[in-house]
Amino acid sequence: MNNREVFNCLMLAKNVVHFVEKAYAEKNIDLFRQNIKEALFYLRHLEEKLEKIMNMPEEELFRNT
Repeated sequence: MNNREVFNCLMLAKNVVHFVEKAYAEKNIDLFRQNIKEALFYLRHLEEKLEKIMNMPEEELFRNT
């Protein structure tokens, strides 16, 4: 697994946290829903990337590139 993949996962996770925190602080229900929708968008992408990593062969996963 390379550093770019790790960085991408971290940035996706950071975006999820950002939009969940925005939603939590939001009093307007429509903006709350929009922030949750954004968080789910990033969470789905993170899930896809993590599934790809989990399905990598061990040699590729621990290769230091």
